[in-house]
Amino acid sequence: MFFPKLRRRAKWVFAFLAVAFALAFVVAGVGTGLGSGFGDYLADLFNRQPGTEETSLAQARERVRENPRDAEAQLALATALQGEGRTDEAILALDAYTKLRPNDAEAFQALAGLYATKATAAEQRAQAAQVEGSAAFFGNELSDPSGPLAEQLGTDPITQYLQQQTSQAYQTAFTQAQEARRQEAAAWRELTQLEPDDANNWLSLGLAAQQANDFPEAIRAYTRYLRLAPDSPQTPQIRQLVKQLKQQAASPVSGAGAP
Repeated sequence: MFFPKLRRRAKWVFAFLAVAFALAFVVAGVGTGLGSGFGDYLADLFNRQPGTEETSLAQARERVRENPRDAEAQLALATALQGEGRTDEAILALDAYTKLRPNDAEAFQALAGLYATKATAAEQRAQAAQVEGSAAFFGNELSDPSGPLAEQLGTDPITQYLQQQTSQAYQTAFTQAQEARRQEAAAWRELTQLEPDDANNWLSLGLAAQQANDFPEAIRAYTRYLRLAPDSPQTPQIRQLVKQLKQQAASPVSGAGAP
């Protein structure tokens, strides 16, 4: 059945989210409100440009239409879009800015933050679908799995429909979260190239890569972090994560694999 397998998968994913959330305090000073925090960061990034001021969304769009290669216009558009809560569009604008200003480390950090916001929203949708599915099959778990009630529930069309809908919702949200984490990791990877001696960049890359199930890159990033910050208070925790990731990577069946 789908949901027992789903729960086995989610156990690894959501347990790690708790670790990642705790480490986020160290990496970016973020506790709650990821979106608003990176909105402030984007605003600071825009305001550092000489002679700039807050731009409305309509004005920002017009500037970009007039000159798509105007880096400051793309940055202003990203800031305005994020202020409206339009994360996907803000990502496109900020990505365009980073292509025009590929050495702007602060912009890549803001871009990683936007992808993290997108991934978190998708992870929350996946978790909500899991809860809905568990509720739909509550009767199955209480009944004798070999009894006539369980057999009847298993063939009930309403139950089957709920299973299909919640399964699809979970798979869609999970896939979206994974892709956003991969893009977040890509942004942190750019930062590690621009600032290779910044330990927090490597820690952030490790977190994003692990949540994207890219265990080799997560191990590599965490290992680099440990070399750069051997006396960090997080060192014991990161060493344990590396050990667990190596075991996970060696496992024939990943804990976050397909159901």
